[in-house]
Amino acid sequence: MRLFFTLLGTLVCFAVSAQKKLDHKFSFGMNYVVGSSENRNYDSWSEAIEDDYLSLKFDYVASFKLNQFIAVGPGVGIRHLISLDETSSDRSVNTNVFGYSSNTISNYFAIPVFVNFNARFIDKKVSPFLSVSTGYSFALNDSDIELYDINSGGRDNYTSKIKSGFIANAQAGANVRFRNGMNISAGPYFEFQPTSIVRTSDAGSRWTSDKVKRNLYHIGLQVGFAF
Repeated sequence: MRLFFTLLGTLVCFAVSAQKKLDHKFSFGMNYVVGSSENRNYDSWSEAIEDDYLSLKFDYVASFKLNQFIAVGPGVGIRHLISLDETSSDRSVNTNVFGYSSNTISNYFAIPVFVNFNARFIDKKVSPFLSVSTGYSFALNDSDIELYDINSGGRDNYTSKIKSGFIANAQAGANVRFRNGMNISAGPYFEFQPTSIVRTSDAGSRWTSDKVKRNLYHIGLQVGFAF
């Protein structure tokens, strides 16, 4: 019994000590996303749409402080990408969507899982910092898009999906540390995601599917707090 209480006391002391070194970090951001591909064919319906996006992001990191300057830890997040451009009637696409416009936009959701490294450069109340993460992004949904012909009223539909894959990001900025242990950080943010967009179309008896390799570059501002 004495051994049991000794071990229990040791575990409690260890948990308290670890808790003092563990920060719960939450961050929010809004980014402009540029999509680029090599050897694109602008006469193909599968490649002539969705170049740019607006991205909303949320991340949580369980950050373990190695010392007053360095912290590392696992993280998980949410990404919501909203397409800013879809196929339109003035786009020269000589395929089954030529002359069509879209009354809907692509929406994609993903959950990235990653490891984060964070460095403060000076041990002061206000300090510059650098944060780097790398991991894997899990795509969650297909986006259903409806196309319509503004002249004849005919309609067509396709689905679009961003594939899961590698993701990496970096942020630099300023970190403000308060006496109650809370930290607030803010600064510019960059994220890189090499991926593919898979589009399928069912036009009556004709079914087509295309996959386009696409590099996504997220550029924006991120604000976070930790306690």
